[in-house]
Amino acid sequence: MDGDPPPGLFRYKDHLEPNGNYGAWIRTHRAVVQIGDGIFVHGGLNPLSQFGSIAELEERIRLELAAYDSIRKLLVNKKVIWRYMDLQESLRHVAEELKWMQASGKNEDSELVRQMQQFLGVENAMVLSNEGPLWYRGLASENEESLAAPLDAMLARLKAKYIVSGHTVTKTSIKSRFGNRVFLIDTGMLREAYGGRPAALEIKDGQFTDYYADGE
Repeated sequence: MDGDPPPGLFRYKDHLEPNGNYGAWIRTHRAVVQIGDGIFVHGGLNPLSQFGSIAELEERIRLELAAYDSIRKLLVNKKVIWRYMDLQESLRHVAEELKWMQASGKNEDSELVRQMQQFLGVENAMVLSNEGPLWYRGLASENEESLAAPLDAMLARLKAKYIVSGHTVTKTSIKSRFGNRVFLIDTGMLREAYGGRPAALEIKDGQFTDYYADGE
C-alpha cells in the first residue's frame, strides 16, 4: 500500500470482510432479482449479453463471489497477500509471486499454484465485469434508440416489463428511460459526495410514483 492510509481505512476494510458487519450483510442480498414483471438490479442488465434467466445470472454472481472469498482467505493465510491489500494490489502481488515461484522452481505446492492462477482469473469474472449486473451503466447512458430493440427482446424473453437499477447517480430525481421500461433510482442521497437527495420509487398496481425527502 503506497503512502499513509487514511484514518479508519483498516476498520472499514474489516467491516467489508465476509464475516464483517457490512460484508456479511451484503452477502445475504441478491445482485439481481425478478419480482413479478419487474427486475431489480444494482448496475443494470446489458441487453446484448448472453444469459439464460435472472436466477441463473444471480447464481453465477453468488458462486463467483464465494469462490473469490475462499481463495482470497487461503492466500492471506498462506501469507501470499496481505489482508488489507486492495484488489489491484493483490492481483499484482499474486502475479509477481507466481512468476517468481515458477522461475525459481519453488512451485512444489501445486494446489497453491492452482489457487493463485484461479485468483488471477477474477478479472474476467462476471462479478467484476463492466458488462455484468453490478457495474453495467448502458441502460443509463447509452443511446435509447440503439438499445430499444435488444431491451424489448430481453424483457420479453424474461417475461418482464421493466428494470429498476441504481449505481448511476441521477443527482436530482428518479429518471425513467426507454418509455418507462427502465427506472434509475440512485439520486445521490449522500449529499457530501453527490449533491443529491433521498428518494424512493413506489410501484403499486402498475403505477410508478417517486417520492423525495423534501416532500416533493
